[in-house]
Amino acid sequence: MKTPWSEEALQEVLKNDYNLQGKLTRLGGDVDYNYRIDDQTGNTYILKVSADKKSNDYIKFQHSLLNHLALYEDIRSPEIKLTTSGSDYITKSLGGKPRIIRVLSWMYGNYWAQISIKKKSHFHSLGEYMASITDALQSFDHPLAHRSFEWDLNQASWLGDAINIHKEDNHITVSYFLDKYNESITSLLACRKGIVHNDGNENNVLVQGERVSSVIDYGDAIYTSIVNDVAIAIAYGVMEVEDPLSAASWILHGYHNIFPLLMEEIDLIYRLVGIRLAISVTKSSQASITNPDSEYHQITARSAWGLIHKWRNIPESFANAKLRKACGYNSLDHYQEVTEYIKENRVSINNFLVYKEDFIPAHINLSIGSDLLHLPDEYNDPDSMQAMLYRYMNTTKVNMVYGGYLESRPFYITEAYKVEGPTGPEYRSIHLGEDYWVPADTEVRSPLDGKVFLVQDNQYYKDYGPTIILIHKTNSGIPFYTLYGHLTRDSLDSLKPGDKITKDSIVGRVGHKHENGSWAPHLHFQIITDLLDNKSNFHGVARPSEMKLWEELCPCPGFLIDVEPYPVFNENEITDLSKRRQKVLGPSLSVSYVDPLYIVRGYKQYLYDYKGQKFLDMVNNVPHVGHQHPRIVESLRSQASILNTNSRYLHPLILEYADALLKEFPDPLEVVYLVNSGSEANELALRMCRTITGQQHVIAIEGGYHGNTQACIDVSSYKFDGKGGKGKPSTTSLLPLPDSFRGKHRGSLDETGSAYAKYINGILNDLSLKGNAPAAFIHESILSCGGQLVLPTGYLSYLYDKTRQAGGFCIADEVQTGFGRVGTQFWAFQLQGVLPDIVTLGKPMGNGHPLGAVVCTREVAEQFNNGMEFFSTYGGNPVSCAIGLEVLSIVKDEGLQEHARNLGHYTKASLGDILNKVNVDIRGEGLFLGVEFLKEDRPDDQLAERLVQEMRHQNILLSTDGPDHNVIKMKPPMCINKKDINEFLERFQRLYKAFDIA
Repeated sequence: MKTPWSEEALQEVLKNDYNLQGKLTRLGGDVDYNYRIDDQTGNTYILKVSADKKSNDYIKFQHSLLNHLALYEDIRSPEIKLTTSGSDYITKSLGGKPRIIRVLSWMYGNYWAQISIKKKSHFHSLGEYMASITDALQSFDHPLAHRSFEWDLNQASWLGDAINIHKEDNHITVSYFLDKYNESITSLLACRKGIVHNDGNENNVLVQGERVSSVIDYGDAIYTSIVNDVAIAIAYGVMEVEDPLSAASWILHGYHNIFPLLMEEIDLIYRLVGIRLAISVTKSSQASITNPDSEYHQITARSAWGLIHKWRNIPESFANAKLRKACGYNSLDHYQEVTEYIKENRVSINNFLVYKEDFIPAHINLSIGSDLLHLPDEYNDPDSMQAMLYRYMNTTKVNMVYGGYLESRPFYITEAYKVEGPTGPEYRSIHLGEDYWVPADTEVRSPLDGKVFLVQDNQYYKDYGPTIILIHKTNSGIPFYTLYGHLTRDSLDSLKPGDKITKDSIVGRVGHKHENGSWAPHLHFQIITDLLDNKSNFHGVARPSEMKLWEELCPCPGFLIDVEPYPVFNENEITDLSKRRQKVLGPSLSVSYVDPLYIVRGYKQYLYDYKGQKFLDMVNNVPHVGHQHPRIVESLRSQASILNTNSRYLHPLILEYADALLKEFPDPLEVVYLVNSGSEANELALRMCRTITGQQHVIAIEGGYHGNTQACIDVSSYKFDGKGGKGKPSTTSLLPLPDSFRGKHRGSLDETGSAYAKYINGILNDLSLKGNAPAAFIHESILSCGGQLVLPTGYLSYLYDKTRQAGGFCIADEVQTGFGRVGTQFWAFQLQGVLPDIVTLGKPMGNGHPLGAVVCTREVAEQFNNGMEFFSTYGGNPVSCAIGLEVLSIVKDEGLQEHARNLGHYTKASLGDILNKVNVDIRGEGLFLGVEFLKEDRPDDQLAERLVQEMRHQNILLSTDGPDHNVIKMKPPMCINKKDINEFLERFQRLYKAFDIA
């Protein structure tokens, strides 16, 4: 709306009538003209000018309501600023018309519409806040609350006359909800009534932190059915949300906690959300005709149209069930009756499944963490799966196994089962049926009388295959269903919908792998209390977050089929593990993330938690070629089944591995000592230098980390200068952190190397004056804990020369950066064009198996051989060497070094496009990357940590590091692909922009 008056006229009113002077900023508005006032004393207000002269009684109604809410401490509502004469509003002539002018206190916070990344606490607190207002208004009434008002959902029948403003799909959708509304109007008018806010839209809800802090604009408050208010809050609160029904259930849960709703009220919410959206889009369409220049309505209209179509596609029966469950009610009225009926008609396994001999059953655990399921290629292969099942049956002395109800399973963690929830992705991993692993062609007999409801062949990979659904009825006529999946294809030929089925009659036969969806032969059996408007298929797996709901929609098959019960998925298991961990493990052993992860499986670049959720691992460089790489697993299996012992015996594997490893090093690095970890390797390297030189002093770099033994901690500034550290020991000298971004010397890597390297001269002079010399200079080739810092050009070359001139050795710690990770070179020290005397290895060397090494020159090895034996009990054992050999082979065979170079370059360039700011530094080489965040030239550890924690909820794992913990580090398994990186970039960009705006 264009204002028909000048700003000077408003300033004159404020000065004369409110004693206010300050800056005016125009705000949006539906009816009133709204302005923000920033006065000269630092206070902020909102100025509201009526578009036309409103009834004084209407303004008094709003102010009376606000004064009532001011009595409640848990409600932050605008306060009325009185005029200089003591009135709560004034009437002035502006733009040739008398207008009501009033000033209210400013309510701080971000508008709900501004919060692009919303957490569950946002939605929950929205419901709570709206319910608190409703509860407070129970003791308030006013004659004008009982007015005629088109935005009142109890008065929405006017839509029938306006609906033809919409065309095509829009008309169909609005008509759908209008029809639903007309069916429900009698029930709606019978609901409890009271005065409600009636307009909890995205521009009336204010947020501070992760909670709703206030709701403003009570101009639409009305006496109506109370349930309308939560429906309105949902309608606007879930706009632009990927999974609006889940978000709606969170809002409703919060509301119900404060103001409990009746079940009959909850059952209206789906329709009420639809009709509110229908009103909103209709009003916007009308406004676009009467006032085409106004953008206020059209902004909301775009989101409202998107939501109303999405809401229309949600089956109403499922929405009602989920919303009921959110409030603690049974999802279905007939759940209890159906479960009691099937329990009363329980049948034996051998009446249900008939083969050549009676079955002797036993439960089998095929959950995501089962030790019976190994690599995906094995458990997804029908023959391998069948072989495993036979082995298990032979071991347990049975001839069939069963299980799977409410089991989190690894079979379904694919894109086909991925759902984007309100706060991140979630996989439908919870199995809803019971599987009976029996021979193909086993007869399946109906446990109950019924009729054929559906006959269908689901011919997709790992789907049901040939499927039959039967419909049954309880004694009172309540329908429910049983589903039979993975049958033979010819089972479908003899039945058609409507055919009668008697108890014990044949439904079909268990299918073979070529026809049953590519599974080892088994029957998937599922009980269904409501098909939720499905006509052709039905979910066999559910999201963990909806498990309690689906437990009622698909009751336990064991209620009907008489087999021994077994434990089902326990979502509280993570809490139990945390408590056990605190009890038996040392308190200095930390876990990652505020919401810890319970990881039970890994494969390539992914980790899987106990709920069957997949996480992209962007931070673990230990599984260098990928978690549980099949070739690594096979090499471990094979050698562990033959021999694993110490290195005091002759064995070819240790020599083959040493030869293969040394081929990757330049001359004269030609001798290998094999140990069990990077810490052990650095401990040995330091011991070698001190033994040979007779000196104890070591030069290290500030922020460096070299392991967890005492000798390693003594040269690790990251530890001794960190929490619990006691500072630098007298035998260690530190070079300043060579940080070209915000260190002592700033500039490009080509410009700062000499300035940082020359600090060694002072250290060497001090040692010389005390009659000492360095035993060694030790460094990470790229500083990891120091913040993924790439060393400046010429830095190591100068330090190496000075160290050797003083009689010391140079140790390159490649524990984090070696084996092709940096892309352009196999070892990161090669980036600097230097040749160390000693190189230490660990972490990725064994892909997670404990393996480390010291590689040195022949000269160092000969001088260290002073008569004292070096021996590491399991260093160089045959199993470790077999794995180490396979790691080297995979890096070569799969081209992982070149892959790291290309993907690292792409990632850095893409991050540069996203983070195009001076307060960010993107650095690293290959797939060893870091992003440092600053805020006003100071470390922004809060942003870095928040991004890491929120990315974890996007199923992407990162971590922070650096002296100020403001660097996000990325060092994923080398098999990560471009598709993974693109998903990381998309989610990272969305979060970063949201947090940066906030």
